[in-house]
Amino acid sequence: MKAAPTIEESENHFQRLATSIARCCVNHATATIILFVAIALLSAALAATRLKIDTNPALMINSELPFRQNYQDLINQFPALDNAFVVMIDAEVPANGRDAAGEISRQLERRPDLFTDVFAPGTGPYFDKYGVLYLDEAAVKQIADDVRESSPLINTMSLQPDLAGLADLFQQMVPVVEIGRAPPELSGFLDKIADTVKAEIRGQPRPLDWTALGEEPPSLTETRWYVLVKPVLDFSALDPAAAPVSEVRRVMAGFNDKGVGIKVQLTGEAALNAEEFDAVTKGAALAGALSLTLVTLTVVIGLPSLVLVVPALALILLGFVINTGFAALSVGTLNMISVAFAVLFIGLGIDYAVHVILRFAEERAGGGNPKEAAIAAIRGISVPLGLCTLTTSLAFLAFTPTDFVGMAQLGIIAAGGVVIAFIGSITLVPAILSVLPGSEVKIAQAFSRLTPQHGGWLRAHRSSIRKSASTALILAGIASVLLLPQVRFDGDPINLKDPAAPSMKAFDDLAYHQPAHTFAIQVLSEPGEPVRDMVKSLKALPQVLDVETLDSMLPTGQEPKLGHLNTLADLLPEQIEPATEFSFEEQKDHLTSWREAVTAMVNAGSARQEIRSSAARLKQALEDFVVASNSSPEDIQALQVSLVQGFPSLFEATRQLADLDRVTEDNVDDGFRQRYIAPDGRRRLEVLPKGDMRDPAQLDEFVAAVLKVAPQATGAPVEIAGAASVVSSSMIKASVMSLVLVLIAMFVVLRRLSDVILALAPLLLAGALMAGYTVVFNSPFNFANVIVLPLLVGLGIDSAIHYVTRARDTVAGADADVTRSWTPRAVLISGITTMGSFGTLWLSAHRGMASMGELLAVAITITLLCTLVVLPQLISWFMRPVKR
Repeated sequence: MKAAPTIEESENHFQRLATSIARCCVNHATATIILFVAIALLSAALAATRLKIDTNPALMINSELPFRQNYQDLINQFPALDNAFVVMIDAEVPANGRDAAGEISRQLERRPDLFTDVFAPGTGPYFDKYGVLYLDEAAVKQIADDVRESSPLINTMSLQPDLAGLADLFQQMVPVVEIGRAPPELSGFLDKIADTVKAEIRGQPRPLDWTALGEEPPSLTETRWYVLVKPVLDFSALDPAAAPVSEVRRVMAGFNDKGVGIKVQLTGEAALNAEEFDAVTKGAALAGALSLTLVTLTVVIGLPSLVLVVPALALILLGFVINTGFAALSVGTLNMISVAFAVLFIGLGIDYAVHVILRFAEERAGGGNPKEAAIAAIRGISVPLGLCTLTTSLAFLAFTPTDFVGMAQLGIIAAGGVVIAFIGSITLVPAILSVLPGSEVKIAQAFSRLTPQHGGWLRAHRSSIRKSASTALILAGIASVLLLPQVRFDGDPINLKDPAAPSMKAFDDLAYHQPAHTFAIQVLSEPGEPVRDMVKSLKALPQVLDVETLDSMLPTGQEPKLGHLNTLADLLPEQIEPATEFSFEEQKDHLTSWREAVTAMVNAGSARQEIRSSAARLKQALEDFVVASNSSPEDIQALQVSLVQGFPSLFEATRQLADLDRVTEDNVDDGFRQRYIAPDGRRRLEVLPKGDMRDPAQLDEFVAAVLKVAPQATGAPVEIAGAASVVSSSMIKASVMSLVLVLIAMFVVLRRLSDVILALAPLLLAGALMAGYTVVFNSPFNFANVIVLPLLVGLGIDSAIHYVTRARDTVAGADADVTRSWTPRAVLISGITTMGSFGTLWLSAHRGMASMGELLAVAITITLLCTLVVLPQLISWFMRPVKR
């Protein structure tokens, strides 16, 4: 039987082509370097003018999928629900919280350039008018009774809204006070009048608050109030919400800094994303500084000469810029995942550079001059490098046909980056190597010092150690395969964010107090009977707590409440009579009459003590006023204005109660109507869950149950479950496709099934161990760390191919030891530099970045173990001598 062709025979053509290109570049080194710099400058210009970044998380998944279209339909009809702010106001005094919510909403409404919609439920003209109907019937009845008791006094002031009417009012109250029948609230009313009089004496007029006389404001019990805000976002900026967040925080500071028992917090999707960007930026800065240090130390220690660091850095820097230009041409816009192409290029680019550089050092150590050594390095390394380029590119491109758009775009850019790294490694790197200073003697000395020299105990036991370690890793891999069904993707973006960020703390607070509303599903339904049927069906589900519609925003039990209030109409006049013009003498008489009535209250023996004390305080204030003003017409007139100018507000509020009508869909607050009735007439139903939606199993169960009843359902839970399903299926599809493509490519090039199996075995083992790690240590894949998978494929295939091809080149018998060559060192340096580059992300406070750093460090460690420990053992077991 004819022997299978050797690698050299089957790959001679490619090797000759790569060697010829390298020889040309070495002979024209300066021109090659200038050409690469020029291409990098052109790429930089392309990236600066054409490459955009869109940080909208919605771009991660194919927008044509049904669940994405359902969500787009929802936000088209209700744009205020998408990417919103939630301002939470907590107040020790409920009324202060309501006032703060109203003031915050008014300030934000003044910035339409930053906010398109502002809604503070429980505040504004609608709630000023109809708020009483949201109280229970007993509270409404009490308010009606209070107005009924005060109606004679209100009528008196309505007929004479001046000092004469006030004096008459007090004369009417005297008999009631004297028999001890005056309500205790009168004490506070007298104190308010005394304060108004004293303010007039000081020349600092303060209008009298009349609410103690008539309708009490509804008794507020809520200590938390909300302002819902729709910000204007600029997704072309790195931080789309920077300006709106800054403005909201400025407004919030005006309340948080007062120290008056009010705490204002900001959360919501847009705020969470904004602070996430800040956390990512800070984490990346810290990781970047540590990474640069670690990578520099690794390369300096790992390479036999400090000067050899130059071509490695040149390939990384120039290649990265060119890869950025390729991204501008190929995709045009980067998303939150595809921006990570830098991670992949640096990790794989340093791999290409190190293999060429160390092969060059090996040639130089053998006595070759720089040019000959550079050409020889390419001759020896071009085939495995070319195969790595082919297989890694195919692995990345396998993501392209999936619905995981973020990863598909990353695959395109990364595949281009691999090709760029390969071209640079056979052109730019040898060109630079050929002109670097340094003698072969020094490199030979370094080579001798750094080349593995097994001896003593390690030499005697290395075989048994390697066998034991390999066996343990293979057994762990088999166990990990059993855990594959438990591998999951966490699609909840909340779990990526920094738990210490203010908006995240606020979200946790909101989710704790309003768990159902935080994870509600939204359903659009046609009005009328379809809505009622849908609500009935959804409420019947055991996973559903309740279903809220616009009807849920209307006051309940309106008829009896209106019955209590509308009866007041017969007790109150229709309007306030105009004030009468009195002479100065008449005004003095009215003031005297008022003082006499107050004195009578002070002397009323049967009156409540607190009323008598307040009356005495008012009596003293009036006497002080007479002395201070000398009873001048101007001062008396000014006092009258301060005393009666607030009465019309009381009268209008009281009359409004009497004339109150029923709240319906037609007159309910626009803020509610616009959030529940779509422009096309459909109604939004808010489906509240019963379980714990932070538990993925319960969330999936809730989503599945609702979708059976309402396939058009959408909202955060559906988006989370849908994204998890898409990413999981996409990763499986891409993994299978990449495995098939890589198998075909490797078999076509290597021509030996044994070589293909040996090259793939470490990758498959590393993949199984990586999956097992995510299950055992509860570190699920997410939108941030999922880039570990293509990096694992790239590094795993590359390292294994280098190892197998080098072993095939050097094997002389069953005990041939490839570990004594420079290939393991290149694999180790490549892995450590990549780990140093991105493993430092583990230190980030941002949970997404930390998980990325964690899985990157673990994946690279596993890959190195499988390549440097298991693969050599497999080679010693299965690779046989090649007859030459």
